[in-house]
Parts: sequence; C-alpha cells; structure tokens
Amino acid sequence: MYVISSKGNEFAKAPNTSSKQDDERDGDSLIRVIIENDDHRGQEGTVVLATVDDEEDNEEEKLIRSMFLPRTESIGSEKDLVDDDVVWLGELQDQKLRELDVQSGITKSYVGLKQIEKQLKGAEKDFLSSSGVRSSGLTEEELLKRFSLSDVPENPVLELGDAGKSVYRYMDNLVSSAVVDSVNTASPQMIGHMTSSLPYFMRPLSRLLTTLNQNCVKTETANTMTFLEREAMAQLHRQLYRESDEFYREYGQNPKVVLGVFTSGGTLANVTALWAARNRCLGADAKSEFAGVEKEGLFSAVKHYGYNGVALIGSKLLHYSMSKAAGVLGFGTGSLVSVPYGRDFRVDTVAFELAIKDCIKRNVLIVAVLGIAGATETGSIDDLDELATLANKYGIHFHVDAAWGGPCIFSSRHRKLLRGIERADSVTLDGHKQLYMPMGCGLCFFRDPSTSLTVRKTAKYIIRNDSYDLGKFTLEGSRPANAVFLHSNLNILGVRGYEILVDRSIRMVRFMASRLSKSRGFFELVVEPMTNILLYRIISPELKGYKEYTPQENAELDSLNIELQKRQTLEGKTFVSRTTVYSPVYEYPITALRVVIANPLSCEADIDRVLQNQIDLLCEMYPSLQGKSRPCFVQEEQQQAAQKAHLDELKHFPENSKKSSVEPSIQGQQRVAPSR
Repeated sequence: MYVISSKGNEFAKAPNTSSKQDDERDGDSLIRVIIENDDHRGQEGTVVLATVDDEEDNEEEKLIRSMFLPRTESIGSEKDLVDDDVVWLGELQDQKLRELDVQSGITKSYVGLKQIEKQLKGAEKDFLSSSGVRSSGLTEEELLKRFSLSDVPENPVLELGDAGKSVYRYMDNLVSSAVVDSVNTASPQMIGHMTSSLPYFMRPLSRLLTTLNQNCVKTETANTMTFLEREAMAQLHRQLYRESDEFYREYGQNPKVVLGVFTSGGTLANVTALWAARNRCLGADAKSEFAGVEKEGLFSAVKHYGYNGVALIGSKLLHYSMSKAAGVLGFGTGSLVSVPYGRDFRVDTVAFELAIKDCIKRNVLIVAVLGIAGATETGSIDDLDELATLANKYGIHFHVDAAWGGPCIFSSRHRKLLRGIERADSVTLDGHKQLYMPMGCGLCFFRDPSTSLTVRKTAKYIIRNDSYDLGKFTLEGSRPANAVFLHSNLNILGVRGYEILVDRSIRMVRFMASRLSKSRGFFELVVEPMTNILLYRIISPELKGYKEYTPQENAELDSLNIELQKRQTLEGKTFVSRTTVYSPVYEYPITALRVVIANPLSCEADIDRVLQNQIDLLCEMYPSLQGKSRPCFVQEEQQQAAQKAHLDELKHFPENSKKSSVEPSIQGQQRVAPSR
C-alpha cells in the first residue's frame, strides 16, 4: 500500500498492516488514494492517481501466474524441430533443388518440413512477443478485400517448387495475411472478452493431440483417451456435486452411463442439458404405447400429455444459446419466458415463481428452470439455492448455465456465490473460459448419471450397447481428445491453482471498479461487480457530475461510448467490449463498456493503461479538455517502464544459450539443407 507523503507529490511506502481477516473479506473495495488538490496536479491539469494496490500478488500467485507467460525463448530452442545445420538460401529453381538433393542426400520432404517448422515457429514467437491487441487501423473493409477468392487451385503445390508455388510460399502468405494481423487474445490489455493467455504447456499438448488425431466417438479410435476423459469428467463432477467415493467408483467408468459429456462449447452443452430435460419430462408413457418425445416428436408428445405448450424460464440475461436450444429442440424461441432482474442484475425470484405459476395456470409444460452462474454481460450470479428450491417445489428440471462463473467452485472465498449449484440436475461449464483450455471445449454435467440414458444412442458398427464408447451420449459424433487439456489443467494447477486464478481475477476487477469510482466523474459504474466482469460508461465533459440522466442525455452517452469503443478497437493498443443492457435504474436499455478480466497476465498497470487510453481518446474527441483537470492513470515514464517490464516478462525462462535457433525475420527466405 502507498500513501501520499507530506512533501510535494511524492509517494511514500507505508507498512503493510493487513491481517488475515482483511485477506478474507469479500466484496469490499480496494483502498485507493486520489491526489485532488492543485499541488498534486500533473502536466496540463491532469489529476494524478495513486495506483499501487494493497493486495499485490503474493509468491504463490506469482508462481501460478508464471505458468501463463508465453516463454517465447523456448520456441527458438526446440532443436528437434529446427536444426542449425539446415541453412537458408534464396529463391531456388526446381532443377537446382534436385541437384542439391543429390549432393546432400536430404530429401525435399525433410527440407520442406524444416522450412515450415521454422516459418511457423517464427510466426508463433513474433505473435506471442507482441504487446498490442491488434494491428492499428486495420478495418473490416480491408480484410474483405484481402480474403476475396472463391476459386480452389486446380493442381496441388510441391513441397519445394517454383517461386510462388510451394507449400512454403503458401505458409508465407498465410502468416502475412492472417497471422500477423490476428487479434492478440492473450494480451494483458485485451480485457473485453472471455479469452486469455493459456498455460505454457497447452501449446506442446496441442501439437501432440494433432499428431495422435484420436476420435473420441468410440474406443476403437481412442482407447486410452476414452477412459482419460471419463476420469477428468469425474474429477470436475466431484468439485460440483461433492458425491462420495463410492459414487465415483460406481459411475466414474461405468459403460452404461456418463457423469457428463464433452462438447465443442457452451452452446452445445446447454443444448445437451435441455435435450435431456425435454426427454425426461416427455418420455415414454408406461400406461400406453406412447414411445416418448425422442421417437414420436414434440408435437405428438405435447398432444399425448395434454399440454397447451412448453416453456423454458430464466432471467432476461440468459445467454443467446438458450434461444438456439429452444429452436433446435422444437420448442420455438417464443417458449423462452424472460424474468426481470433487480439492480444487482440477479433474477427476481419472486417474479420467477409468478412465471412458474402462470405457466401452470395456462397448462404449459415447463421443461426447465434456468439459472445463471456468471451472466455473459454482467458476471452476475442468480440465487441458485432459491431457484433450486423452486424447481424442487414444482418438480421441474433445474439447469445452471455456469459456462463463465462455474470455476468459482474452486475458491473457498467465492464458492458461496454458487450455493445451490450442487442441487442442479445439469450444469454447463466452458473449458475454454476460466478452466484455461484452448478454444472448443464445453462441458455438460448431470447430477444423476441416469439422466444420460435419456439421450443415449447406439449403432451396429460402433457405440454398441455394451461398449465404453462415449459417442452413445454425445450430440456430436467425431470429436478430438480435448479432454487431455482438462485433465492436464486439473492435475497440474489443482484446486489451489484454480482458486488463486479465480480470486485474483475478481480482485483485479474490483481494483478497476475502485479506480472508476474515484475518477472525478469521468467514468460511471453501471453495476458493482459481483465476479470478474464489469460494466461502466465514460461520461462526456458537459454531463460529468450528474447523478442520473434524462433519456436524451443517455442517448448522447450511448453514442459517445459506442464511438469511443470503436476508436479504441481500431487503434489497437488496448481493448474493452461494449453491450446494450436493460438498466433497472432507468427501465430502458443503455450502452455500457464491458470488461472481462480473467487473463492471469493482466495486472493493475494494464488496467490503468486501458483507462488512460480511453481518457486520451476522450480528449481527442473533446479538444476542450486539453489543459483542464482530468484523471491521469499512467504517466509517460510509467508507460515506458511498464512496456519494458512487459517485454522482459515475455522472455521469461530464457534458455542457457544466448543464440536463438530461430532468426527474427523469415520473410522472403527459403530453407534448404547444406551439402554434406
């Protein structure tokens, strides 16, 4: 913690007086000091803000955080991929390459592979070493022009052919057109979406999985991976539901059921959960010959059981995947009953029960009660325990979409936010969000393993009745062995590692909320953050200081925030997203800037740089601000020091050798083997 010294505007280090009780507090704002008098103003009337947190990373946090550093030095030292005895030559004609083959005894395949390995490793290293979020000034119109082809080449290209007609040249074009200008989702100043840096071991694991190329639809193409996936699902199921050892011995590797299914994302996980819920409540009728909705169809099922329709009930903040699920499962998007939320953006449980009663009164079947654990727009978590009580009271399937907030279960401090999730019949988590797996990993869990029987399918040539094949229970057929990523993270990071990541990310967002609340009216919090997502607005100079705004003034603020976010995105230095959300305060939608902080590499200094970037852009939009009082989050010398620290960090864990085996530039070069 830092305080203002009595001498000028210098900062003096204060002793750390925090106690264990302070460390365990939940929801309080972090201590900040604002220098507000004229003696502490920076250049051009800026107001300097003290930025150092009283809850800096401890050694344990630093250790976990270090696992997410890109370690770019290791890319250049992989000698099994890039040999020093393979040299780069200029453009060579095919005839010269044939002569070189005869002289060296090295095949073109070997040379071609070495070229591509060096080429793509170099691109990977350059990408991970970049400090910005995206290429400055790159517009979608330019990208449309760049990717305008519709023809497929008639003939294959050679590994080492004429200039412009080799695999190497294709890779060269790919790097220059698609890789160089890709969004750096791992940037610590890219705090607008649910993307992040990944543990360093994910890159080599991804390479291994591509080599193995397993298909987890059946054991015949994924024998070991089938059982590894079941084990990983049992490990995470236990964190959610806390069942006994006996339970997991019975069901963890039981070929008749599964504890949950692996999907390509949260959308399919939600679809799977509601698919099972539908089949449970409209199943076969033992009193008649009705075979159930899965065979007879939704229209016949609703007619057979005498309902006037079906419904899904949840908050107005439900993820749009629920609309997709309603459409795919035949309910229609009109079946979604949206319940209002309060000022804390948690669903109104009184209104929720009224919605249930209304459906019952109209003889509409409620397929599922839907709870949110980490709303995509606000990070808010519904009162899951109360929703579970309502679902149990009326005999309804209870599903929780915990794609974002589910990992709070690892945190002893924040687990209470999810109280009641263990009562859910099904739960969705996203592996590629706060479980820190590569893109394309969703998870759907069932409290009762027998629920999986409602969606079970078999075939004569695979996924037979008595097999361990996972394809019996998944909506998708062929699937990669992405469970390896989950298994690795669970067993390397462990419960404590995930707890550190969750606690730290929530602390970072609360730090940002504290900064916004003390910005002299230039920023306004839309809602106090409950987890690690934050909504706020930047305020124009003429409206600064107002407590509430008229519809016309809110429309002006909407336009301002949209324009500022567009400029920030196009500039490419930092990034936040934006959304339009219904405001319980104004009772109509407003535009807000949206921040998501889960990247372990993001720290207080990065947050300050994002806010400083926005203040600078505001000054460009309002020249009248020049020379007037405004917050200063980052001074020029701080920016330079932070940039140097970032570059140093990217070189974490350097190899002993100072010479990198990957040259910094690969443009326009071709790699072949020397004569022996």
